[in-house]
Amino acid sequence: MGTLLLLILFSPLLVAGVLVLLTSPFAWFVFPGGGTRGPHDTLAGRLLGNVVSLLMEWASGAWVVLSFMFGFLVGSSSAPAVVRGRRLVVLLPGYMENALTLRFLHRHLQRRLADPVVALSPVAYWTSLDHLAEDYRIRILEWMKHCGAKEVVLVGHSMGGLLARMLAESDSLGAKVKVVVTMATPHLGSAISWMVPGRNGRQMRRGSAFLEQLNARHQPKGLTSIGICSTHDTYILPWHCGLSPVGDNFILRYRGHLTLLFSQEVLRIISKTLS
Repeated sequence: MGTLLLLILFSPLLVAGVLVLLTSPFAWFVFPGGGTRGPHDTLAGRLLGNVVSLLMEWASGAWVVLSFMFGFLVGSSSAPAVVRGRRLVVLLPGYMENALTLRFLHRHLQRRLADPVVALSPVAYWTSLDHLAEDYRIRILEWMKHCGAKEVVLVGHSMGGLLARMLAESDSLGAKVKVVVTMATPHLGSAISWMVPGRNGRQMRRGSAFLEQLNARHQPKGLTSIGICSTHDTYILPWHCGLSPVGDNFILRYRGHLTLLFSQEVLRIISKTLS
């Protein structure tokens, strides 16, 4: 009984450790970052940066696993401090993520911004992106009505970034979307997406018909788009597949795919964009 309890308690760390061990070799040896070295990098600095990056990604991965296990406690959305305002900020989670996963980002953006901030959970984890986008569209419109908002800002992590781009083009909502922020989003897919189950996982494969169609579209007029990616992303491979094909890009270093959810630098970029 005691062994089983310990296994349950430490399972997030174990699963996160396995994910790090699986993805890191692909990032280092199969799809190396190429020109990711800074002009003043030293061997010791690169080694330290990579070690710290892996440890942070391990801890971040453990939180994602934990939030997946207990996401039902939050429900379909997280908005502990909803206030009324002209602009609503909506956080969209990535693959196997939910509103609880985004708790750090949610709380800190709520403190920095004068706008109401809402984090949403997916209606299902392995359904198509089209289904997820339509469900989010309906719920975002409901939240806008609840908050009295006339405009909406979409901030999406990983798969959530693709959904944000889709929603910016959707009927009845698209014209109200003024800013789209994507973080660690597989705009051009990922070489390890074949490991991801579900229809949404297949849609995120490199060269998929879904991504080809999405990236062939023109950005809606009046929309501000920024992409945040990292040269040390071990999930989006090669890392430059995380560069947004629209708007400006911010390229970070020594930040893992999940670590971006807890990055102060990411918070500063988003806050400055929305100020």
